[in-house]
Amino acid sequence: MGEDATKMSTERADATAFLKEWANCPTNPHFAVLIEGPWGCGKTHFVKRLLEDESFTNRKIIYLSLFGISDANSFQTQLFLASASEATKRLHAGAGLLGSVIKGVLRIDLNEDQKPDANANLSFSGAEKWIDKISGNLDNAVLILDDLERCPMSASNLLGIVNPFLEHGDARLLIVANTEKVTDDKFEAVREKVVGQS
Repeated sequence: MGEDATKMSTERADATAFLKEWANCPTNPHFAVLIEGPWGCGKTHFVKRLLEDESFTNRKIIYLSLFGISDANSFQTQLFLASASEATKRLHAGAGLLGSVIKGVLRIDLNEDQKPDANANLSFSGAEKWIDKISGNLDNAVLILDDLERCPMSASNLLGIVNPFLEHGDARLLIVANTEKVTDDKFEAVREKVVGQS
C-alpha cells in the first residue's frame, strides 16, 4: 500500500473511532459533526459503510438527502417522513405516508399500539404542531443530512431548524457536504455555532 493510501486509511480509521465515540457519548455533546470534501471523494460511501457497521451505535439512524429540498416546509415534511415510527408508517400502508400527508388525512401513532392517537385533517404545511409532538423521534437518534450543497434552501436556515434538536434534545447531527459549493453567505457564521468538529 502506498504512503497516500496508508495515510487515507489511518484518517478514515481515526474518523470512524471519533464518530463512534461521539454518537455513543452518554452526555449530549451539543454540536454537529461535518464530513466535508469535494464531490467524488467518498463522503457518502464512508457514511454508508459506517452505518453498515453494527458496532457503530444503538441509536436510531435517520438518513436524509437534502437534494432538491427548497424550503422549510419541504424540509420539515421530509424530516417527518424520515423519522416517523414504523407504527405510524404502517397506519398509512395503503395510500402511503406521503399520500396521507398530501391528502391532509395524516394519522399519527404516538405510542406504537397500532392505533391512531391523533388525526391531522389539514395540509402538512399547517401541521407543524405535529412535528413538535413527534420531534421526540429525533431524540436519541443520529440524524444524517447529506448533500447540503445540493439543497436549494439556504444552509443557514436549514441548520437553524435542526439546531434546537442539538441544544435541547439528545440528537446527534452528522452533516455531509461539499462546503466549497455551498453558496449561502451566512453559512460560515451558522456553521461556527452548530458544527463542533469537521
